[in-house]
Amino acid sequence: MTRRALTTFAVTLVALTSWAWSWRDADVTSDLRVTSCSWFGEYYRRVAELGEDRTHWRVDTLPDRIGGWVDTKTDVVTISPATPCDLVHDVVTHEWAHLLQVAYYGDWDTAYAVGGATRLEREADCVSYLMGSHYTPYVGIPGGGVTCTPDELFWANELLKSHSDLIRR
Repeated sequence: MTRRALTTFAVTLVALTSWAWSWRDADVTSDLRVTSCSWFGEYYRRVAELGEDRTHWRVDTLPDRIGGWVDTKTDVVTISPATPCDLVHDVVTHEWAHLLQVAYYGDWDTAYAVGGATRLEREADCVSYLMGSHYTPYVGIPGGGVTCTPDELFWANELLKSHSDLIRR
């Protein structure tokens, strides 16, 4: 190898190594922001923002991959402590949307009869989306955006009418 080729190779290697280390450090920094999240801080703050009585909300273990659910007999909302901290706000909002559905339709049986479980979940995600949530697994598109239909958005807005001060676009 000539001296010029060796120098070019060395400069390229240093540049690539420097880029790789800066990328690694940036990645570590973004991870640190996530770990600084206060799970219970997010949980209690969001429940309070929604005007909910904390006695109707609890934190308890749920089956794998379920972030939250509403007991259809008691209307008590349970949020799993396994829910990642950065998703707590959105999961609480989604479960709250189910409470709006019951208030709107009168009871769980009527709400379910309107369109089944799929409609209830998609509608709750559309409510959550209208309120600023980024995690909407029933209607979300990888990379951002949602697939709420005009009909689903209409009903999500209907559910939110009595809570218009909470809608963030």
